[in-house]
Amino acid sequence: MYRHPSIDFLENNLMELSDKLLPNVRAHLESGFNVILYGVGSKIRLLQKFRADYLKGYDSLSVAGYSSSISIRKILNTIVEDILGLEKVPLNAATRLYTIIECFSRDSAAESPLYLLINCIDGLNLRSAIAQSVLAQLASVPHIHLLATMDNPNLPILWSQTEVSQFNWVWEECTTLLPYKEEASFANSRLLQRVLRDCNESGKSGDPLSGLCHIWASITQNARDIFRLVVEYQLEEIKGIEAAAAAPSSKSQKNKVKEKAKRGRDDDAATSGPKGMPLEELYWRCRDAFLATSEVALRAQLTEFKDHKFIKFAK
Repeated sequence: MYRHPSIDFLENNLMELSDKLLPNVRAHLESGFNVILYGVGSKIRLLQKFRADYLKGYDSLSVAGYSSSISIRKILNTIVEDILGLEKVPLNAATRLYTIIECFSRDSAAESPLYLLINCIDGLNLRSAIAQSVLAQLASVPHIHLLATMDNPNLPILWSQTEVSQFNWVWEECTTLLPYKEEASFANSRLLQRVLRDCNESGKSGDPLSGLCHIWASITQNARDIFRLVVEYQLEEIKGIEAAAAAPSSKSQKNKVKEKAKRGRDDDAATSGPKGMPLEELYWRCRDAFLATSEVALRAQLTEFKDHKFIKFAK
């Protein structure tokens, strides 16, 4: 399976970052603050490492905020039923919240606090004012410690002054630059469903992302590598266009480049993007990488990609 050359470097940086960051996170939580991690890149592994290294023997709940199946009700239910283990479970969500607050506000709860870890506190189902209000109330409980991650810089707009006070955040910058592989590939993400459905020209109903993941899992490694060559070529084209636009020093040259780029966009409107990869060039790159033995075999693979709407053909 293809692995980007920078991943090893980023993972080494992640280990260094976690060694410096996580002891501070633990200290902040024990001091009565809650901690929110922000920055570009997936932060799942940071939360996983914190839970594995620092929370052994403690009650902890990990929440995948990016999941479309998550909800405030489900979080409250899990705390009441699995963490507190209450036999008589309140049916009303507000009563459950009150029960949780009461239990973890007792002095006796200091010996068994709850660590609540939320990856993507700005997830689609947690982005409502009601959800954030409930989380803020949980965060204000003396023996509930909240560690969360966020990616949307506009999230604080949802918080009232009261909620800001209840969250009592310590903000920790932790840019990892790691790909959002798990978050972005989540099959039930409504946001991704919407994007893919808009891109689906056939207008068929169903689960486009689930179908896309199924197709990707079913094709051979050679087919994946061929597709990767096409994607890398497109990225190189985009970089070339951007570099050409930035290169000219005189105003007249810049205007010519911009005009040419504008004409190119008009001419390529039907293909919705930069110039595609010539078949002959793709074939020779595949031959060099031992991915295709003949042009006929390559065309067959490209046709499969086209049928699944991975690529488009243009003359």
